[in-house]
Amino acid sequence: MNVKDMSTDDIETSIGEIIGDMANIRAQIGEAKGLAAAHGEYSDSGWFHRANLALRLKGRDHQALQVELGKRRREEKKAHSDTVEQAFIDVARSRLDYTTFRALMDEATALVGQRKAA
Repeated sequence: MNVKDMSTDDIETSIGEIIGDMANIRAQIGEAKGLAAAHGEYSDSGWFHRANLALRLKGRDHQALQVELGKRRREEKKAHSDTVEQAFIDVARSRLDYTTFRALMDEATALVGQRKAA
C-alpha cells in the first residue's frame, strides 16, 4: 500500500475500512477461541494462522495510514500557521511606524533564539 500516492480523503476512508476489517477478524478469532475453550472444537490451524497474519498485516497498514495522515495534518497546520503569522507581520508593518515595528521584530527574533538555545 503506497500511502504517499493516496489523497487525504482516501486515507481517511481506508482507515475506516481497515478498522472494520480488523474488528471482523478479531471477532472471528475470538469466536474460534471461544469454541475451543467451551467445547474443545478447534478451528483449522491453517485458517487460524492466516487469520492472525491478516490481522497483523491490517494493523501494519492501519499504522502506515495513521502516520501519513498525522504527517499531512501537521503540515497543513504549519502551513496555516505560517500564513497567519506572515499576514500578521504584513499588517503590523503597514500600521506601525518603522521604529516600533523593528523593535518588535528584534524582540521576537531574540525570543526565538532563546527558545532554540533552551
